[in-house]
Amino acid sequence: MHSLIINALSGGPDHEVTGEQSGIIEYVAGESESLSIIKPYGISVVKGKIYIADTIIGGIMIFNLEDESFELLQPKGLGQFKKPINCFKEEDGKLYVVDAERTQVLVFDSLDSYLTAFGEDVLIRPTDVFVTDSLIFVSDIKDGNVKVFSKDDYSLIRTIGDKSIFSPDLGQVHDKGHFRY
Repeated sequence: MHSLIINALSGGPDHEVTGEQSGIIEYVAGESESLSIIKPYGISVVKGKIYIADTIIGGIMIFNLEDESFELLQPKGLGQFKKPINCFKEEDGKLYVVDAERTQVLVFDSLDSYLTAFGEDVLIRPTDVFVTDSLIFVSDIKDGNVKVFSKDDYSLIRTIGDKSIFSPDLGQVHDKGHFRY
């Protein structure tokens, strides 16, 4: 965890965040760490923390407003990001990250350890995610719809909207705010 200088969130031209390392790390590493927000795309705010998906850095920047610290989530292995484009952090700590290049939603536990990924068989170009008590909504810009998954087993339950000419009117908006799905 690093000390945070908030000029990155103030909208300045550099959007730079500089972390101050502890004395022992400075002694070993010889210099302090610098990190810039390059291409922030998606954001989630929970319990005094801001989660920013940065598509160029390839990670989730986590800013803790209470203790003015930050950390960068860049998992390796099965949970490694290719192009994280958006995220959703639940109150209980579970983190959902939409990865546009992997065409998946990656799921992490409250300690930000990789749990699973889903959606690669049905998502074409996912762009956002929203989670309720029992459902996970994922927008798919290339398919022109929102796919709804079960939170229990990550299976596809339904699709809202469809720009395909072969789909009758499921997910289409009807008069004055009514729609069918």
